[in-house]
Amino acid sequence: MPYEWVDPELFLEHEGVAVYHCYDDGDMVSSYWYTTDPSDCNYKFPEIGSKAQFDVRDLPDLGLAVDEPTNHALIIEHAIEEGLITGEPTRETTSDEMERESLVVRIEVIDGVAEVVEKPPNVAVVIIDHDMVDERDPCNPDMTKMPTLETLMQWEAEGGCEAVDGCWCEPDGVCPHGCKSWMLVLGLI
Repeated sequence: MPYEWVDPELFLEHEGVAVYHCYDDGDMVSSYWYTTDPSDCNYKFPEIGSKAQFDVRDLPDLGLAVDEPTNHALIIEHAIEEGLITGEPTRETTSDEMERESLVVRIEVIDGVAEVVEKPPNVAVVIIDHDMVDERDPCNPDMTKMPTLETLMQWEAEGGCEAVDGCWCEPDGVCPHGCKSWMLVLGLI
């Protein structure tokens, strides 16, 4: 029986790095394995010497449940931003095209509800109803205030770490208010 190669499905593209789904021999999508090389997508038999495949469970989880597939994109995008995952875009794009694409997000109100009707594939859009949002829990990490790798290394050298609410604590501990250290939240300890 003839066999025809089919490229793996693109999972996401972020900061010029394309990430694809991995599959097993029976063409079943892997729950946790991804690749940056579309020709190296069988997680049971990775290409020898290739570093394209990775298991999302091996990346810093940002305090998100890694067994929830909807969190994989955020975890992988963070790993790309931190330089833990490198690769190539799906096609050659100029910086002007990338800048234009990143600006096109269209939201419409449909039957009284705001909905995203157009956005580039590498852009995540969250619509928040501020009337429904309670005060932010100080122990719920604000990922926009996540420390840089350099800051984390400096804290480690000092023998401590900031908790997500700004208190100083042990790297593997919690502050007096019960908030976890950033190193715990990011899965580094």
